Amino acid sequence: MAITLDDLVLSVIAAFIGLGVTLPVTYLVVDRLIERNEKKRLEPIEVTAKERLRSKLGVGSLTTLLITLSIDARSSMEEKRALPKEVSQVYITKLKALQSDLEMLLGVYNDVLSVEVEHLTGNIISQIEHLQEDLQYLIEIHPRHTTQTHVDHIEHVILTTVQLTKRELDVVGEGNEQIKALEEWLLEQEQKHIHPKPEEAIEVSGKHRVWSGGGRLSKLVRVADAGEIGDGKSKVVRAEGRTLAIFRVKDQFFALNNACLHRGGPLGEGNLEGYRVVCPWHGWSYDVRTGAFEIIPTLKVKSYPARREGDSILVELDE
Repeated sequence: MAITLDDLVLSVIAAFIGLGVTLPVTYLVVDRLIERNEKKRLEPIEVTAKERLRSKLGVGSLTTLLITLSIDARSSMEEKRALPKEVSQVYITKLKALQSDLEMLLGVYNDVLSVEVEHLTGNIISQIEHLQEDLQYLIEIHPRHTTQTHVDHIEHVILTTVQLTKRELDVVGEGNEQIKALEEWLLEQEQKHIHPKPEEAIEVSGKHRVWSGGGRLSKLVRVADAGEIGDGKSKVVRAEGRTLAIFRVKDQFFALNNACLHRGGPLGEGNLEGYRVVCPWHGWSYDVRTGAFEIIPTLKVKSYPARREGDSILVELDE
């Protein structure tokens, strides 16, 4: 039987159809094989990467450093003593070394670490940088001891770092009882240092009103004439040994500790935009109604109740 031209054309068409079906399948199989082989090749590298991360985040490294820093900061405030400059510098040096090590691990093992691990490590590095700034501030204010506000801030940053570290250790396959215990202790400290509100007023001499209740006394102090502060303006005043920033928004008055939590910048000299004041030194922003830091609202500058009575601005101060 003779082969016709039509037979040749059909054979060619069938061959092309066959290639069209088999080639993609072949490429897919080859890709899967290459991917599987690459995964097997990278598995030991991934194991090494996780081991090195665990060693930097766990006991003997970051976890232990955070525990000792928490204790030193809290003890410094409670005992009203300054943290020695050399101690703060040792912490800064160790934190810088840890930061460098973590950045190096991210660079070296970028191909084998998951997106989640990279994200967590990056956030931990940011918090470590923040702690270095706080410790540098302690060196700058020496020999003054840390205040309750600053210790609360440091403990908040440490708590954030601890929670990120705990999550990352879980992801890389190592539960850590010490990091969990530190988290619980820091959460307890947050609850323990919430100050109660005053309950009842007591009239005393000197035209001051004093409140008792919750283990503290407060008094109402005249700090300025209302006419001295225009709408959207502020004034720095001294009252009862404190430096306060008084703000006016329309007919409302607000009082904050004048020192920014970052570097102690004068908030009373900052730009007031509505209820938001911006520190003139480094741009940290606070809500003048509550003292809340714009980025981390749980972090607050000390605020004091303030109001106008007649031509006077009165501020309620703790004894």
